[in-house]
Amino acid sequence: MFEESNRVYGANKIVLALKKKGIIADKKTVLKIMKTNNLVKENVIKRKTPKVDKEKRNYYRNLLKQQFNADAPNKVWTSDLLEFKIRGVSFYLCAIMDLFSRMIVAWRISSNRNGSLVVLTFKDAFENRNEPLDLIFHTDQGSEFKTNEFMEMLEVLGVKQSFSYKGVPNDNAPIEGFFSRLRSEELNKHIEHYENSRIAKEYLERYFNFYNFGRVHTYNGGLSPAEKEDEWYKNNGHF
Repeated sequence: MFEESNRVYGANKIVLALKKKGIIADKKTVLKIMKTNNLVKENVIKRKTPKVDKEKRNYYRNLLKQQFNADAPNKVWTSDLLEFKIRGVSFYLCAIMDLFSRMIVAWRISSNRNGSLVVLTFKDAFENRNEPLDLIFHTDQGSEFKTNEFMEMLEVLGVKQSFSYKGVPNDNAPIEGFFSRLRSEELNKHIEHYENSRIAKEYLERYFNFYNFGRVHTYNGGLSPAEKEDEWYKNNGHF
C-alpha cells in the first residue's frame, strides 16, 4: 500500500486505503510496521499562495472600477504605452488622457520601454496642467507604472494611483480606445513616412493637435476635448 501511493501515504492514509480494501487495521499497528521496515513517506511540496504585504496590496487598488466619467478637468487621468515600429525598429508612445474631456494632456515617444518614459511624460502633464490637486492616475499593471521612482514621485505629489485588475483590458478602456483610433487615423495612414523619430514626432504632433482641438467627440456631445474644457471653465467661473 505504501509503495502503491508512490511513498507519499502516512499512517492515517494507509489505514483509510486498507479499509477501502476491506482490511481493518489500527494506526498504531501501521506505524509500527512502517518503522520496522523503515518506510518513511516522502515530503510533498505544497504550493504556497504568494503573500503580498498590505502596503503593497494597497498600491495596486482599483479606484475607478470602470467608472470613466469625471465631473471636472484634472480629476482623473489615465495612461498606457503603445508600441509601433519605424523602419523595423520599435518605439514606444506614452500618452496621458484626462477622462473629463478625453484630452491628451501629455505624450512622449522613446526607443526604450521603461519607467523613465513614464516619469518624464507624467512630469510634462503635471506641469502643463498647473500641478492639479486631488488627482487620480489610473493605468494597467505594467511594470513601467510600478517602479519605485514613479510610485514615490506620485506619493510626494499627492497623486492617488489606481490600477486595472490584471487580465481585464476594459478596466482601462478610454486610453485603449484612443490608441485604436490613433492607429487607424494616423499610424496606419502615415507611418510609411516616419523615416526617423524626429519625423514621427512631427506627424504625431499634428495628429494630437487635431485630436485635442479639432476632432469631434461623441462622448463630448460633438465637442473637441479643448472645447469641452473651455465650456466647463466658462460655466464654472474660471475665465
